[in-house]
Amino acid sequence: MSDCLRNERPFGVCLIREGAEVGPAASVHRIGTTARIVDSHREPDGLLGITARGERRFRIDASRVTPGQLICAAVTALDEGPPLALAPQYAELGEFALRLSEHAGNEYAAPDGEDAIWVGYRLAELLPFATPDKQALLEADSALQRIERIAELLARLSARHPHEDPP
Repeated sequence: MSDCLRNERPFGVCLIREGAEVGPAASVHRIGTTARIVDSHREPDGLLGITARGERRFRIDASRVTPGQLICAAVTALDEGPPLALAPQYAELGEFALRLSEHAGNEYAAPDGEDAIWVGYRLAELLPFATPDKQALLEADSALQRIERIAELLARLSARHPHEDPP
């Protein structure tokens, strides 16, 4: 983290597949995201507190573990392409993403409730989906697949809680 702060460099974030955050290096999923530290402070106990902003997806091509148990990897950035119009049947998801983003104070993400890429990532970020579902959303090959999967997850939640109105 010190190197990332000093040199204003991003770092990679991957979900742990097997293992733990501390101790021997964990096995991680191959799809992750870069993040950049946007704020930092020292906690009273001396630990470093950071706020990081996710930037772009990547795929791990090769990795190695340093003597300090840090995983270093060669990665390929995964291009999202230009903004993609949200299909009319998902317009309510766009409106919902805008409301959630406003409520969350998510000022760093330029809101665009008509862009399927933005809507998919904001809903994946802000909704309380299970961690494996969030990973599947990150791994989706396209914004359309991500939006369709979110609609399925929300329908499943609605089926479990029929007395509540879906977004």
